[in-house]
Amino acid sequence: GSRNISQLVAESSKLETEATLATQALSSAITSADRNRQNSLNQVKFLVTLSKPQLPVSPYGDWRWQGFLAVLGILVVIQGIGTFALGIVNRR
Repeated sequence: GSRNISQLVAESSKLETEATLATQALSSAITSADRNRQNSLNQVKFLVTLSKPQLPVSPYGDWRWQGFLAVLGILVVIQGIGTFALGIVNRR
């Protein structure tokens, strides 16, 4: 009797420990596999980015001329409105 029960308890404890360790090992393996999958996806994205780099575009230089012509146009309009206003004042 008692010897048989103590052996059963010891074997039960050993089996429980093995089951716990196996469960933890499985959980660790699943986590590791998921992490490796995520790392490989990130590396593929990085390699795709490296394989198709975005080249810089040459700067647009016509903005200076457009700004100069816009300022010149504004000055001409202001001068025209001023001349028109002075013409109206002189007619009175």
